[in-house]
Amino acid sequence: MRNIISSSFLIPCIVAYMLGATMVLAQTQCLSLSSDIGYGMADNGTNDQILLLQRYLSSAGYLSATPTGYFGSATVAAVKAFQIANRVSGTGYVGPLTRAALNRLACAATIKTQTTPAVVSPVSSAVSSSAITSPTAGQTLTTGQTFNITWNSQPYSRYNLVLVSSSGAGAGFISQSVGNSNQYLWTVGNVYSSQTQSNIAVPAGSYQIRIENPATGPEPTDPISNPFTISAATLNLSNIFPTSVTADGTTAAVLYGSDLNSSISINFSGSSAKGQVLYASPDGRVLVFSVPVGTLAGSQSIYVSNSLNQSSNQLPFTITSP
Repeated sequence: MRNIISSSFLIPCIVAYMLGATMVLAQTQCLSLSSDIGYGMADNGTNDQILLLQRYLSSAGYLSATPTGYFGSATVAAVKAFQIANRVSGTGYVGPLTRAALNRLACAATIKTQTTPAVVSPVSSAVSSSAITSPTAGQTLTTGQTFNITWNSQPYSRYNLVLVSSSGAGAGFISQSVGNSNQYLWTVGNVYSSQTQSNIAVPAGSYQIRIENPATGPEPTDPISNPFTISAATLNLSNIFPTSVTADGTTAAVLYGSDLNSSISINFSGSSAKGQVLYASPDGRVLVFSVPVGTLAGSQSIYVSNSLNQSSNQLPFTITSP
């Protein structure tokens, strides 16, 4: 039987926010979910609790689909994104921990209509006590490298790290709802897009990092870094393990390097056969593959190539018969 949420789950609250230079008072509502809800449930006889959950997820940028009152796959994905952002297990089911997080954050959040970080022009009046100290002005970072973002002090109790393009548009979230820290270890170029509700890799270019309050969204006084550059990684192989693999289609070998991904072509100098990709790490540094059955055995070299017709260096490699 479907769980029913009590009629007291809505508590009106007043939220103040800035519109231009004018202070405006906006009426919003607080979620106070008292029962669990999940996939397949609908709002028939439940006082529209799913619809209101969807409206909050939409206003907070997690849900791009139109709220309908039915807990479908789009709502599951939005709940998972909310859970991950708030350090709750990403199950897609609204259980006690998720309800607690929703209840805590919904009252504080102003209604948002954006599904990606908003456009905010860089300003020189950012809070100096929370200035971002790395990356520094003009620094070049390479896609896939691990980089430590640092700032002087915590500007808010919880905050988002947002990657901002040279046009001032938000490119995605580096991290959401960070707290009790003044540093974050980032895989350069990887961000979370609330529009696609997935992790994406941004193209090479000039960027800045902004610290914003999740409850209010971007403000002109948010701390923002100096411009820096993200450059594309170079397709390269540094090592292979083991150096001898059986051509049975199942035995795994690992390539280490840079700019490796699941669309890479794995080539052998002594055969026209291609290695089968089993796994590619998000940072582009690890590629796991197997050698297809029937591949010519013997000592040869291995190298990789991509869709841009770029090829890596070659490494010694031996293929053995099953």
